Amino acid sequence: CPESRKPSEARQKEFLESVMHDEGILSGSEVVRESLNTLKEALLDRLSPEPKIDLSNAGVRGPGSASPIRVYIICVAEDEEKLQPIEDHLFSLGCEVQFPMFEGEPAEILEAHRYQLQTCDAALIVFGAGSLHWMDIKLLDLARATGYGRDAPIPLTGVLVGPPGDHRKKRFRTHLTEVYRQSGEAFTTDSIQPFVDRFDAVRDLVDKRETEDSDA
Repeated sequence: CPESRKPSEARQKEFLESVMHDEGILSGSEVVRESLNTLKEALLDRLSPEPKIDLSNAGVRGPGSASPIRVYIICVAEDEEKLQPIEDHLFSLGCEVQFPMFEGEPAEILEAHRYQLQTCDAALIVFGAGSLHWMDIKLLDLARATGYGRDAPIPLTGVLVGPPGDHRKKRFRTHLTEVYRQSGEAFTTDSIQPFVDRFDAVRDLVDKRETEDSDA
C-alpha cells in the first residue's frame, strides 16, 4: 500500500512488516509502495520486451555494417605528428586509423606492416620526409598486398605527396595508384578529399565481403 496510507488493522500491519523485512520474500523482488496505477505501470514495464537498439548505422559504413573502414596511413616516423589533422579528420568520419609500428625489432616492424596491409580497407602512403627509395618500396608493398594473405587487392589506395618539397616530388607520378598533392608547408584535410570521396565505394565492397563471409 502507499506510504501515505497506514494499515488500520493489526493483521495488515503485521503482514506488511513481514513483506518489508523478510529477506526470503524480498530476494529477486521489488516492493512498490505507491498507488495501484503506479503498480500497474511498473508491472507493464517489467513485462514489456527490451527495446532493440539499431546499431546498423554505427560509424559511417552504412546500413548493415559491422565495423568502420580501416585506413592505414603509411609514413615515416618524422611525419606522424604532422599528420594529426588528417588522422583526426578520418576518425571523425568514423574510420579506424592505423599507423606503422616505428619502434621495435625489424622483424616485428615488418610483421606489423604486413598485417596492416592484409587487414586494411584503404591505404594512403604519405611521401613527406621519406626518401624516394622508401617511396618506391612502399608502392611495391601495395602491389604485393595480396601475397600477404589478402583475398583481393586493397579496395582503395593512394599517395599523398607533401612537404618538404623538392624536384623529384614535383615530378612524382605512378601508374600503380592515385596521387594527391599537398600544397603549402603543412598537411591539411583538403588534400585527401578526393581519397575520402571514394569511401562510399569502399563501404559497398567491404559490406558485400562481410555479407558473403557471414553466409559462408
